[in-house]
Amino acid sequence: MRCDRMIESNDSFCEQGYAQARSALPMDRIKVLQKEAARLQSREGRASLRGLAGRSELFRSVASELVEVLGMNQVLVRSILFDKTVESNWPVAWHQDLTIAVSERRECTGYGPWSEKDGIPHVQPPIEVLEKMVTLRLHLDPATEKNGALRVIPGSHLGGKLGQKEQAHVIENWEKKIMLADAGDLLLMKPLLLHSSQKSRDVARSRRIAHFEFAPGGAIASGLEWAEQGRVG
Repeated sequence: MRCDRMIESNDSFCEQGYAQARSALPMDRIKVLQKEAARLQSREGRASLRGLAGRSELFRSVASELVEVLGMNQVLVRSILFDKTVESNWPVAWHQDLTIAVSERRECTGYGPWSEKDGIPHVQPPIEVLEKMVTLRLHLDPATEKNGALRVIPGSHLGGKLGQKEQAHVIENWEKKIMLADAGDLLLMKPLLLHSSQKSRDVARSRRIAHFEFAPGGAIASGLEWAEQGRVG
């Protein structure tokens, strides 16, 4: 794997809220993961899948390898396979990732509101929890302007949780970046970074991304635990 220890050595990651590693995995490894993703999608009958690492030892192993090379001392707390297809192709508005997936709903001070996705409880934690997390997005296919590559607003994570008016001001006035990528490229993100994606205009081709979220290990709060937790670093 060819990838710098970006979190430890790249100051721009903290300032910009994102960093990219080109050719983090070679194409022979990516082709194996592409086949595994297709197998899982066919078996489940869905384009996007939550709990990816729990469904596939191959993806769990990749998460372990990525976190080790990047020098992160964290645990895997959520993994998702994202794809834009004819059946699941919609624009994603500008937003921050404010929720975490937990094993069960337990009322804790500072945690809320609650929601549910695919039967898994989700909750908005205090900002201190989100600030310690990092997201890794491994591209299994090229991401282009035509197929809905992710867009980000550099530095927008530094404002914490943004209210509606703050968010609108940032979206209207701040610089935006399109995260073009080749298969095998890796994108690191802070959860509070404003990001969005447009509908794919090329749904004949897959735009699959293995999305991994990491956080410091241990319980989140008294009696509250991650839905998907495994030390991989």
